[in-house]
Amino acid sequence: MSMLHIKPFPKSSPLIDILPELFGDYFNPFTRENLNQPLDRGNNEILNTFIKTLRISYEIPGHPQTRRTYRANGIDSAPREKTFKLDNGQSMTVEKLRYSHLPTIWVGSTTNEKRILLPLELCSLVEGQVTNRKMTEGQTSKMIKFTATNTQIRKQKIMDALHRASYNSNNSVREFGFSVANEFEKLEARVLQPPSLEYANKKVVRPSRGVWRGEKFFKPIVINKWTIISVDRRPPRPDDLTRFASEISKNAGFCGMSITAPPDKPFQTIRCLNVNDIKKYFETQKDKRYDVIFVVVPNSGQQYSYVKTAAEINVGCLTQCIKVKTLNKMNQQTAVNILLKVNSKLNGTNHFLCTRPPIMNRPCMIMGADVTHPSPDARGIPSVAAVTASHDPKAFQYNICWRLQPPKVEIIEDLEAITIEQLKYFYNKTKVKPERIIFFRDGVSEGQFDQVRTSEIRAIRSACKRASS
Repeated sequence: MSMLHIKPFPKSSPLIDILPELFGDYFNPFTRENLNQPLDRGNNEILNTFIKTLRISYEIPGHPQTRRTYRANGIDSAPREKTFKLDNGQSMTVEKLRYSHLPTIWVGSTTNEKRILLPLELCSLVEGQVTNRKMTEGQTSKMIKFTATNTQIRKQKIMDALHRASYNSNNSVREFGFSVANEFEKLEARVLQPPSLEYANKKVVRPSRGVWRGEKFFKPIVINKWTIISVDRRPPRPDDLTRFASEISKNAGFCGMSITAPPDKPFQTIRCLNVNDIKKYFETQKDKRYDVIFVVVPNSGQQYSYVKTAAEINVGCLTQCIKVKTLNKMNQQTAVNILLKVNSKLNGTNHFLCTRPPIMNRPCMIMGADVTHPSPDARGIPSVAAVTASHDPKAFQYNICWRLQPPKVEIIEDLEAITIEQLKYFYNKTKVKPERIIFFRDGVSEGQFDQVRTSEIRAIRSACKRASS
């Protein structure tokens, strides 16, 4: 139940060397050559957010005695755009810099009318800092790739670090009379066998290594009306969309699903700069009553959240988003993985446990809850509490309730009302009341565990009393 918090530590380096990594990602690389042009508005915002509160050092090249350390307040206009007055009253700008068109770094007192502005290319980040803020998409992607290391490689890295540290040769360690072992601790463990799953025609499959094996869904759905759109700024090639549609149609039959008609054409590309742009499109499609709309979204950016907010919250259209990189590598396995999601979204049943836990022999509702908080540097953005609950005997289908609540509050404040809503939904679907509730709670630190458990179990019990009265 405890949650691991990962914080980024910016490396000590000249700011000019950090910019390409800060602005670029795998699909949209940013190089030093790009710095020969002024930064666009988006990159200026990224830099401003990144640099705030960080300590930087400033030094005139060849003059080490000029070295000073400051805490950054943000960025300001480029040196060529800012003017200052000499003793003779003449106004001047700064042009004798390689990157005079890049922003300056604002340091010093925030209340001083005359700001202290430093040329970016003469500034470096001070080592040993931690940033208590959300990482960029590129940074997050690199962090995940770095941490997703093969266990043997990870072990070897630890062993190499231990060898380099050479703790047992350290005089201070030896003086205190202890040593550090050179081998990993060995523990007794066992590997649990994965549960068997049943598909259509009573076909029983035991998963291996978390990979789904292709079988017909236990309860496949029928898709009568569907289409494909794109919200990527670069329209996909028509051949790619046609191949995608073909793979979806072909593999739907393989999974037992039925698609009765080809997708509606033409496949449209929607200009999507904000939620309202995409909302306008879905409002025009609402009367067409699509079973599902496949939406091609960029590999990174806000478009995914725009689509989900506009289509499924504001308008009520069911969507399945596909990243551009997924579209470009469509094959049978990818198509089947997508159909797994679509079938469950349309209230189908992909599979179920052959041997159910004894607790589920009687009506049982399984609940799952989590609270998503805004990034540490966000201001005035609420936290989102989400609670799901099963509503079928096989515990495959779930209903979701969500609430906004004050930022950083971990306890779900409206859990009693949410539980009542879920209990009513369960009864309407099954015509029986659950005799047991299993409540899974994610994201609670050890320090808050007792407080959250006491408050939320009390809320669930109170909801059960009110619902049964």
